[in-house]
Amino acid sequence: MMESGLTDDNLNHQTRGRQKKKLSRDERTEKSDKPTEAVPTVSIALAKAKAETDTWKVKCQYLQEKIEDLTKDRDFLRQQLSEAIKMDNNIPDRIKDKPADIPKIMKIDSESDSTDSDSSESSDSESSSSDSSREKKKRKKKGKKAKKRVKKQKKNKQMRKFCQRVTDPWQVVKRYKSVLEFFKRGSNMAEAFRKYGVDRNTIVQSAAIAELAIAAPEKYAEIHEKQEKGEKLSNITQKCQDAIMADENIANIIQTMKTDGKLLPIRK
Repeated sequence: MMESGLTDDNLNHQTRGRQKKKLSRDERTEKSDKPTEAVPTVSIALAKAKAETDTWKVKCQYLQEKIEDLTKDRDFLRQQLSEAIKMDNNIPDRIKDKPADIPKIMKIDSESDSTDSDSSESSDSESSSSDSSREKKKRKKKGKKAKKRVKKQKKNKQMRKFCQRVTDPWQVVKRYKSVLEFFKRGSNMAEAFRKYGVDRNTIVQSAAIAELAIAAPEKYAEIHEKQEKGEKLSNITQKCQDAIMADENIANIIQTMKTDGKLLPIRK
């Protein structure tokens, strides 16, 4: 009986030990499973952070290039202003030079008084004829300059009227390409805008439409198909800008084309 009792106690003791070992193993398994569950969450957070970082890098690059473009435009406008000031300063000197012929005429008159009446009449007639010929030449030159100014003003007015009538996306693209042609011929952006007769802000405000149409025509076609009748250009521009920012591939293509001179290097 004593032996059987000891045997039962030993069995119970062994069973309890096994149960404790099993519980400790289960606890270890649960603890080891917890870090593995957290791994996917961390990787997703890192991916989102990387995407946000890339987006901010693109935006910073846009802003940096915009600053460079504005600096170039400022330097060009300063140069134009200094040249205009120099021209204005030279105008009074030209006016002062004209009365310089008066002493010569007075000298001729004094010399003619000392001679007989016949010689005075001949000298007067010669001086008057030379003066009249000079005046005719000056009038012709002034007339030619005036005609050129009138033609230039008419051309600029026509270009401005055309720019004001732009109400559709295809007109925006056409205007952008015209300015781009001036830029490709060697003009800087400020000079290209001036030649076409449009200010920089007008082109910049709707540049996203032309950039998307030229760099990614398929994506632009999708937006154009969904365009509502009478929709404002500002809304269409925003849609095109959102499409560019949402697709990193399109944004890179546009950036490359701007670097290669195939698009205007402007930023909004």
